[in-house]
Amino acid sequence: MTALTITHTAAAGTLLEGTNKGDGSAEILRGTGWRWSARIASWYVPRSRDRAPSRHLIARTAQLLEEAGFEVEVEIDATPRSASDVEQDRHDRAAQRVDELTARAAHQGDRAQQSEAVARRIADGIPFGQPILVGHHSEARHRRDLARAQRARDIEHDARTQQEDLERRAAATAAADAARSEPRAVARRISTLETQLRKITRSIEGYRNHLGDQFPPASGDQLTRLRDELAHVDEDLAHWTRVRAQQIADGSAIALTRDDVACGDLVAYRGQWFPVLRVNAKSVSVRSLAGGSWTDTIPYHQISGHRPKQV
Repeated sequence: MTALTITHTAAAGTLLEGTNKGDGSAEILRGTGWRWSARIASWYVPRSRDRAPSRHLIARTAQLLEEAGFEVEVEIDATPRSASDVEQDRHDRAAQRVDELTARAAHQGDRAQQSEAVARRIADGIPFGQPILVGHHSEARHRRDLARAQRARDIEHDARTQQEDLERRAAATAAADAARSEPRAVARRISTLETQLRKITRSIEGYRNHLGDQFPPASGDQLTRLRDELAHVDEDLAHWTRVRAQQIADGSAIALTRDDVACGDLVAYRGQWFPVLRVNAKSVSVRSLAGGSWTDTIPYHQISGHRPKQV
């Protein structure tokens, strides 16, 4: 039986090659979460590109395939790619997607115009207000013309609907891509990555929880998995920290701490200004963002503007 190869790299994700149609591998792979891609002619693990390898899934897949009589080789390179390269690839894919959707929308627009012209040309050939003359020799042609005009209008409507949908999808894709580098999104991402970093580091080193339960340092497969994840988080955090620093330097973002803000100052959040009621370690308290009588908190990294209290 042909040997199967499971590989993982950051750029390609987790792939399996060497299978043949009808050899019995498909049932095993689908049952463990793999998917077939006709584009690359290979089985793959969804959302595995530029992520730490799922060593447990890879080991489980190899075990099931070997139990079914397959010979399996496993090659894992857990080294993360440069986060800037990952982001550039993501941006390029988004731009390509926008171009494809825009081209398809333009095609539907042309289709709609052509169908509209056909319907208009047929209608122009029928005198305005002319009824169908039942029994007259023109009856059959008149009915055919009306049916053709209606089909053209239906095609036009369908094409316009598809055009609008494709244009919305193109706009949404472009907006989502641009939003990744929006200063508040970058700040949120850094905060999330810092939380992940602390959690992984704690699990590697061992810790005691709030109930007093002691968790020993990670070892074996768990340690390998955590180190894989830590490498990716480290790379991502370093990249987005550089992006944040550049945004602060060029004035598109501000960096505030509790030492920079005082009660009575105004802070901007989502296009509105709010007076600061209380200064906290990681946030400021303001009147309800929804207009209620309670207070809400705004993390410092989500503040987009600051005006000191006028004395």
